[in-house]
Amino acid sequence: MDAALGWSFFISWGVSACCGWRAGLSLLGVSLVAHLGWLWLHPAFDFMTDWRFISLVVLAALVESIIDKFRTSSVILDSCGLVVRTGVALWLVSSLITNFSWGWGIVLGIALGGATTFLVNLAKPLTRTWLTDLLPGATALGSLILSCVEDLAICLALLGVFFVPWLGLVYALVGVLWALFVLYQFIRQGGNLWRWHWDRIWLGDN
Repeated sequence: MDAALGWSFFISWGVSACCGWRAGLSLLGVSLVAHLGWLWLHPAFDFMTDWRFISLVVLAALVESIIDKFRTSSVILDSCGLVVRTGVALWLVSSLITNFSWGWGIVLGIALGGATTFLVNLAKPLTRTWLTDLLPGATALGSLILSCVEDLAICLALLGVFFVPWLGLVYALVGVLWALFVLYQFIRQGGNLWRWHWDRIWLGDN
């Protein structure tokens, strides 16, 4: 495997795993690190390093993070995230592939990146629900605490991916395996995943 392709693949897959939790922070991280010259993007995505674009992404990341702090609104955010976060992941993977002549590497990277984000985002609310139930006190407070912990964890994970690219592979594998485990346990216990998501939106969070 070409070294540049390998590092791009590791970074993009790790960023995709993070994107399943926070699309705004993932996009902001890539843009800032590229702006500082510590990460190379494909020339078609050079606009991502402009301060005007970064300012908009800061706003988007803040909005996503604030919405995620409230149990009710986070339900809508997670549902929309199945499309929006997956779309942002595909965008980021494409921007991190600096050589479009890599062929199969591009296809594999985009496919794995999109699938990883989709799976992680699908399992995220289930994970949040289970962990919140373990915390003492009101569920609203538990959800707020977990959301703040997630913000910090994603920022640290992104820093790790950018400066130690092979960690992207580790994060992605852990994210995918955890998501598959959570989804498997839910379905194994008789849960209907799509019905559960639908009821959370229309009947309120459970």
